[in-house]
Amino acid sequence: MDSFDDSQKPVFEEAVSEVRENQATAVRSLEDSQNAPSTESADSFARVNRVTGAQSIKHGLRIGTIGLILPDEVPTEVQLTPTLCVLPGSPQWVRGVTTVRGIAAPIFRVDPFFDHYTYERGKRTTIVFQLGDSMAGFEIDEVPGRVTLSEDEKLNNFPPLPASIQPFARACYRNSEGLWLDWDIAGFFSAVADLSKHS
Repeated sequence: MDSFDDSQKPVFEEAVSEVRENQATAVRSLEDSQNAPSTESADSFARVNRVTGAQSIKHGLRIGTIGLILPDEVPTEVQLTPTLCVLPGSPQWVRGVTTVRGIAAPIFRVDPFFDHYTYERGKRTTIVFQLGDSMAGFEIDEVPGRVTLSEDEKLNNFPPLPASIQPFARACYRNSEGLWLDWDIAGFFSAVADLSKHS
């Protein structure tokens, strides 16, 4: 079963609570990752973030109708043709493990958490994030692109979001391309990992 059903929500909410209690640890991990070296290859995604006047140019990707802004402080890499080692008995959203520069990175299918069920089947591109000394990633259907945002496009109130994503939304923007979230990626991955352990 690919969906995030009601029976899993209490476990996920408990995992979210644990993440919030350990938020300071997650923040330290993000701060440590700022000094981590980033390498470029044919399959790597080189991010460009800059501020021009009142606008900021970042990179982002979309999962269904929700756009995710890639965090400035986290080294990010795209693998166009990843090799995944499948883990027997793992939940449907755990796609397997890949290796990035000698570091094992679990890869998740996060589409159901975003209420997105029309994603591509079969082998997909992955995006991997370096979080301190660890790596984790998820499958995507399109390579991230540049996103131009301004403070005028920042929403004062969040629109309705999937319950499994709401706790990790730090800010929300809406431009001509749609909705974009500034999100707590470390907290999100921690919650998904905890959910996987309990499933």
